[in-house]
Amino acid sequence: MKGSPDEYTLELVIGSQTIGMFQITDENLDDWIIGFLYLQGWMERPDVLKNYSLWREGSFIQMKVEIDGWEQLRAVRQNIRDPALYAMLIGQGDRCEALNMRLREEALNPVQSGRVWTLTEIQDYMKTFIRSMPRYEQTGGMHAAALVTAEGDLLVREDIGRHNAIDKVIGYALKRGWPGENLLLLATGRITLAMMMKAATYGISVMATRSAATRQAVALATQLGIDTLGYVRGGRYMLYTPAFRVKIEEGETLSVT
Repeated sequence: MKGSPDEYTLELVIGSQTIGMFQITDENLDDWIIGFLYLQGWMERPDVLKNYSLWREGSFIQMKVEIDGWEQLRAVRQNIRDPALYAMLIGQGDRCEALNMRLREEALNPVQSGRVWTLTEIQDYMKTFIRSMPRYEQTGGMHAAALVTAEGDLLVREDIGRHNAIDKVIGYALKRGWPGENLLLLATGRITLAMMMKAATYGISVMATRSAATRQAVALATQLGIDTLGYVRGGRYMLYTPAFRVKIEEGETLSVT
């Protein structure tokens, strides 16, 4: 009988200001904070993160973060008259999430990559990925994301949240200096527009999942040239986008939407 996954509530405090509350798995938080801050556009390099500390009580975690340049951003916020944009910058409220996503989506550029992946490679890495999730094996209630380097190294991070798992693998890649354009991103759950934006922000050019991708995610992937595959399991594939960097070898069949 499988156990239940642990769920922690994390309060993120930058400077003296609470940015948000997150439901998260209590591991690899150093990777998560770097990936999250980068993908939100709040820092460009890992070394901008000066320091962070954790305070815990039961299933509650408070993470306090110091970022170079945060005071300048606070000063900018004080002069913003648009309430929705102000709310976006201070990380408050779901009412501004659509604006936040729209502004970030408009800033994305088409990805560049010289790395071509065969369908066989993607399937094999997906199988290895699925076998590399101990938390899922223990509980059956975890999401995971993985990055595969051009050399074939596989990095896996698990979390109760799909977005957290992607933040964690990209945070690790940032620390190691891995260029995004030659990475393959694998996921266990549905690829949403927000998740596709994370991949595009880091310049990842190929993304695959065992599940599906939303119509909005596919539209953005097509616009930016990100090869996107769904239902990569049991010998099945669905290619949602034109095959920019996925090579279909002789004898392979593929369902194309």
